[in-house]
Formats: sequence, structure tokens, C-alpha cells
Amino acid sequence: MTELSPYIIYAAPPLVDAFIGYLTNRIAIRMLFRPLKRWQIGPIKVPMTPGVIPSKRHEMAANIGEMVGEQLLTGDEINRALQKDAFQEHLKMLIKTRTATLLKMDLGSLKSIVPPGYKNYFDIAFKTIVYRIRNSIYIHIENDSTVSAMEKGVDKWLEELLQSDFDELFPAQQRKYFTQFLESSVDQILDNSGFEEHLKSFIADEIDSIFTSGKSCSDILPEQLQDLIAETIRNQAPYVLERAAHILKDPDVNDNIVETIKQAIDECIDTRGPISSMARGFLDMDLLDEKIREFLNDKKDDIDTFFHQEAIQIRVKAGLSERITSLMSESLTAFFTDAKKEKIDSISTEIAQQILNLIRKPKSRQAIVLLVGEFFENQAKQGRATCESVLEQIVGKDLLESTRTHIKK
Repeated sequence: MTELSPYIIYAAPPLVDAFIGYLTNRIAIRMLFRPLKRWQIGPIKVPMTPGVIPSKRHEMAANIGEMVGEQLLTGDEINRALQKDAFQEHLKMLIKTRTATLLKMDLGSLKSIVPPGYKNYFDIAFKTIVYRIRNSIYIHIENDSTVSAMEKGVDKWLEELLQSDFDELFPAQQRKYFTQFLESSVDQILDNSGFEEHLKSFIADEIDSIFTSGKSCSDILPEQLQDLIAETIRNQAPYVLERAAHILKDPDVNDNIVETIKQAIDECIDTRGPISSMARGFLDMDLLDEKIREFLNDKKDDIDTFFHQEAIQIRVKAGLSERITSLMSESLTAFFTDAKKEKIDSISTEIAQQILNLIRKPKSRQAIVLLVGEFFENQAKQGRATCESVLEQIVGKDLLESTRTHIKK
């Protein structure tokens, strides 16, 4: 110690000063934050309590907030921070996550989460809001400007739709579905018993209308078909003459001819008055029968030649042509004057059944589908035609225009 005493004299003041400074700073800093509340000894308040910062915390918070608002977090700084891509992405992700979490929560109906004490207020508020919204919508829709704007918008939309290519509205693949639908529809229609009855009724009405209208075959049948029928019948002249020659060669027909000739001679003798008895005495009827038969037998070849002569065939053709022309010009009512209604109904039913059997054949069904499909494609010009032109061909211009007006209304 004796050796260190000279040094202690010089070291002691700084050490004492340092200790005093440490002690006073510690007390001063502690007094800034402590105590947190005011101390009291009975009714006497201890000075310097609470500490400086706790006692002035409200003023300091206001000053710090003012400084941060004016110096650090200004409106421009906040706006720039909000406009940053990183913040935008974070905000979107946060909204998405929170929204997804909320949507997954089973909250029940809005009415169910309202506290019981507020349900009546909720019902009143809900009805009021619905009424006001509905009333506002009605007022807005019934406004002349709104109606005019809607009509213009609908008209513009319809115009764009109708002027677009048909292929845009119904692509080729969709039109194939239409063909398949058409095929199944044709099968269902043709196999339906109601269609058969309707067809029979339709044909019966048409036939009855034709019979009662007084029309002739020439009024109903096309001219080409009339000419074909007349030519076909005229060409039957050789067959008719051949059949006539064959009939004359028939033994039964010869017997009838002989009997007819004998009867004619007998009637002729009866017209001679008093000399008829004398004529009968000289005339042997058995011999006459034999002679007539020999004559007919000898003339068979001549009769055959006669019927095969070109002049005779021409005359028969002319007769047939005249007759068919007369029949074609005659009213159909005359043909069926004596026909009963049951007979006419039977004819109508048979015609309807034959037509139905024809169109029910697989080839006929396929042909109907192909014809309708080809017609549809031709009208659509393979999808290049406008929707308006196609619809005009299908439903007609007047119906299309009235439908367009109805949609705008």
C-alpha cells in the first residue's frame, strides 16, 4: 500500500467522479421511467412520481404521432408504398386467402347469424332495402332514355348476330348433330301411329275434295303424265287386236256367233209376214248352223290377217286416243257417282298405306334425311351465308321481322 499510495492520490478523484456519475445517471434514467404510478404517503403526494415519461406519455404520443405523420409517413410516401408491385401482390394474396377462408366457413344464412334481439330490425331493414332496390330498378327501367338505350342495344346485338356467318353460330360439327337429330326425328315420326292416322285422314280429305270439286284427270295430272298415259294406252292397240282375234277363235265365242246369226236370220224371216212359214220350210237350220261354222273356220286366217293390218291398228289407236282424251276430260265425280263412301274411304286408306310403306323403307328414310340435310347446307352455303338469309329461307322474312320486333319490345 505504501508503494501504491502515490498513485491512489491521483486515481481516487476520477474513480469517485465516475462512480458519482454512474450513480446519478442511473438514478436519473430510472426516474425517467419509474415509478409508473404516483406515490402517496397518506394524503401527501411524493414529488417526482410518477416518472417523467409515464407522466408525460400522452403528450409524447401526440408529439411522436405528429412527427411521424408530418415527417416519416406522409401521404405521398404511403401512396408510393401502396403502388408497389410487391405490396399489390401481397394484398391480392391476402384478400384471396381471407376470402377463401370466409367462403369455406359454414356461417349459415345471413338471418341466422343476426342476434335474436335484432331479428325484427333485420327483417324490417331487409324488406326496406328490397323495396327500395326494386323500386329504383323499376324507375330506372321505365325511364324513356333507359328503354331507348336498351332497344338500341338489343337492335345492335340482333343486327350483329344476323349479319354474322351462319358457321359462327352453328359450326359444321353442330350441324352434324342437327342431321343426327333429324334422322332420329324422322324415324320417330314415321313409326308413330298418330302420323299414320293423320296421313290417312289427310289423303282421305284430299281425295274427297277432288271428287267434290268437279275436277277431271286432266286438271289434276301433269300434262307430261297425261301424254305418257295416252301413249301407253295407244301402244296397246296391237295387243287389243290380237286378243280380239284370239277371242274369235275360241269355240265358245264361235258358238255364240253362230247362235246370234241364226237368231238374226230367224227374226228376219219373222218380219216377212205370210211367206215366213214357207221360207222356214225351205230353210234347214241345222244345215245353216253347219255352213256358218264352216265359214268361220275357213275365215280364221283371214280374220287374223284383218286384225293385224296396219290400217286397222291405226284406227284402233285413234279410237283409244279419242276415248282416253274423253275420259281424261270427264269429271271424276262422274266415275264415282254410284260409289259408296265406304268404297272411297277404302281407296283413301289403301293409297295412304302404300305411301306410308314407301316412305318407311330404310332407303326412303335415308333419302329424306339426306335431302333435308343437303337443302339446309345449300341454304346455309356451307356456313358462309349470314344468319339472316338462312332464317329468312326457313321461317320467312315476315316472321323473322316480327320476331325481331317482339324481342326488342
